[in-house]
Amino acid sequence: FARFEDAAGLREYMEHPAHLAVVEKLDATTTGRIVADYEF
Repeated sequence: FARFEDAAGLREYMEHPAHLAVVEKLDATTTGRIVADYEF
């Protein structure tokens, strides 16, 4: 679960080296993913 104050925060998170390392591992061990996006 991740929550961001704005689109800039999401962008920073998505480009962070630690996040990219996790994405690489997950891509190697999963067949798909589900993402939900909503605003309060």
